[in-house]
Amino acid sequence: MAFFSSMSQRPSKYVLFLTCEHAGNHVPKRWQRWFATPGAQQQLRSHRGYDPGALMIARQLAGALDIDLHYSEVSRLLIELNRSLDSASLFSPFTQNLSDLQRQRLIEMYYMPFRQKVHRCIAEYISQRTVVLHFSVHTFTPLFRGQRRPFDIGVLFDPSRRLEQRLSQQLVSQLGSCGYRTHANRPYLGTDDGHTTQLRQQFSSHQYVGIELELNNRIANLSEKTQRQWSQDIADSITKLRR
Repeated sequence: MAFFSSMSQRPSKYVLFLTCEHAGNHVPKRWQRWFATPGAQQQLRSHRGYDPGALMIARQLAGALDIDLHYSEVSRLLIELNRSLDSASLFSPFTQNLSDLQRQRLIEMYYMPFRQKVHRCIAEYISQRTVVLHFSVHTFTPLFRGQRRPFDIGVLFDPSRRLEQRLSQQLVSQLGSCGYRTHANRPYLGTDDGHTTQLRQQFSSHQYVGIELELNNRIANLSEKTQRQWSQDIADSITKLRR
């Protein structure tokens, strides 16, 4: 059977769930003095500050699939929502030298509310004996440290989780048939430290499927018509997934 695409279709035992951890490059006023230099401002505007195009695609996917979207527009340079609390990259060079109290405040104000809300929503669906298919939307830079990444979409997953692997491979195939250069576990491994990785530790493979969608950030510079075509093709590919 194909997976239902909408949270509103309650008879389904499967529900789609969408997040975007790097939706913006916002720095709240109380923290702006740590980003006052021209260099800091330049980094905020770059892929280091956020994922260009990710929020736009995530919103279009949410509309096409008729599902809720959970996102944060706080810059990853303030605090990295897609890393675990013990990660060395939780704080950027701009915030890693803050006092312990200041860093704890960042965690309490931005990190924990986002993570806890997502966890709470997923746990609620699982409590209703619903399998959650979580798609975390990101974009990647096509040139990183001198290395080119000549593809359009990466589908990141944990290959040790059978359902997750099967659905991810289907998605790679579906997107490829739409003409997108699509790869499994590129430009990063799905088992790297991240939001979906933590959620896999909290929910079993029969309850939770966590897939990261990494889109080439050139999408941010494409025409609106082309952007919508990408979103529709991704949404259609997701609705064709079969367990």
